[in-house]
Amino acid sequence: MDWSVESHYTPHMPPGAAQVDAIVSVALGVDAPGVGVAGSHERVLGFIADCSGSMEGLGRIEAVRNALGAAINALEPDTTFFIVGFDFDARVVFAPAKATPTNKQLAHNRVAALQAGGGTAMSTGLEMALGFFRGFPKGINRALFLTDGKNESEKIDLVKRALADCGGVFECDCWGLGTDWQVGEVQEIARALNGHASLLPDRNSVDAAFQAFVDTAQSKALRDVRLRLWTPQGEELSQVRLLRQHSCRTRHDR
Repeated sequence: MDWSVESHYTPHMPPGAAQVDAIVSVALGVDAPGVGVAGSHERVLGFIADCSGSMEGLGRIEAVRNALGAAINALEPDTTFFIVGFDFDARVVFAPAKATPTNKQLAHNRVAALQAGGGTAMSTGLEMALGFFRGFPKGINRALFLTDGKNESEKIDLVKRALADCGGVFECDCWGLGTDWQVGEVQEIARALNGHASLLPDRNSVDAAFQAFVDTAQSKALRDVRLRLWTPQGEELSQVRLLRQHSCRTRHDR
């Protein structure tokens, strides 16, 4: 692999200073062996959409249908995708398949038929997605979870149990649509599955968010990349912080 690593820090410390901050940048060359389609891990994208009754108001289910349509159009042919809808139970909207023109059209037809109704049981959507992702143990597995309300049709323990099962199998970004949802529930899912939690204030912001998710997920070519940090004898690593998706900051005492 054609990796490049750069570190930036101040080599001269003032009298009495006891620690050094360093910024480490890690990058993989686009022409490196293993980055092309033949050598990369398979990309698998899952869309988990809340289709409960509260999605009917303010044109939200229509916004989700439109956004899913835009996301499907943005999928590359070598990407595997699936769509799950949930209310008080989960259902398959589109089972995992490559994003070929034929499959995209089939997915468009299924999405166009989405309707809102019923309660909200978030664990059911997570568990169905987990079942699909387990079919791709070496895949770059990423999900998008969209909801607009409170998880009112099940006990919170069921979500925690589902998250424990999902951890390590796929990562998940979570979005709350509107302003009447429970922030903590969405943040808990994102935190447990190494994702980001965001607020989409209205239906007009859904399209761009879905497309941005697809663009970012399809840019990934490797999974389970690890950075090993070493410190000389007498020094101690005290903190590591992720500044952006492909960077980290290290801080250690001298």
